[in-house]
Amino acid sequence: MKIAFVGPHGHIRPDETLMTSEDIDFVVRGEFDHAVTEYAHGKPLEQIAGASYRKDGKIVHNTMRPQLHTEELDALPFASDIYKRDLQIERYNVPFLLHPFVSFYTTRGCPAMCTFCMWPQTISGHAWRTRSVDNVVAEVKKTLEYFPQMKEIFFDDDTFNIRKDRAIELSQKFKPLKFQWSCTARCHSKYEELKAMADGGARLFIVGFESGDAQILKNIKKARQSRWRASS
Repeated sequence: MKIAFVGPHGHIRPDETLMTSEDIDFVVRGEFDHAVTEYAHGKPLEQIAGASYRKDGKIVHNTMRPQLHTEELDALPFASDIYKRDLQIERYNVPFLLHPFVSFYTTRGCPAMCTFCMWPQTISGHAWRTRSVDNVVAEVKKTLEYFPQMKEIFFDDDTFNIRKDRAIELSQKFKPLKFQWSCTARCHSKYEELKAMADGGARLFIVGFESGDAQILKNIKKARQSRWRASS
């Protein structure tokens, strides 16, 4: 049995993670989709981008792997295929979601700098990278087919509604599928976008901490949407 650690803690502190236990064979920094697959297919650790491991009593850090963008994200297998194979969705519960639900991502990363949020500050990064709209819709259709008992899909992106045109396009293509969904969101959406999302089946937005006080917003680095557009 080989043990690999992935995720934010190993990304930020790979040395500390490896030193926690000799049973940990390696850590993957950054996105780990391809790294763990390569290892499972027999590729040596020395040749796997993003891997950190022990060699001759020292910890070695391989060069980071470039982040995945639309073409590469679309090429990944659907998470829902694995859910169908391995999970009983009725056994999993999140209090604010309808039960049973299925969750997956349509984007990675977030340009915001909010101090209370771990993900873009660590593993997902500030480059907002999207799956194509058609790819997302294809997985939604597959999920509806796989799980007729499902009450809701949760889009667990760092911030689903960063770009108005994409949120509207997705919502318009969701509408004829007639299903309920929720997502993480920023409270900047205007009426046109909110109406399109509601018409497309949106039930709930999970919104990060906000405030009516300008100084608090500054303190927690709640960037304005115009700055997001420039940075993305």
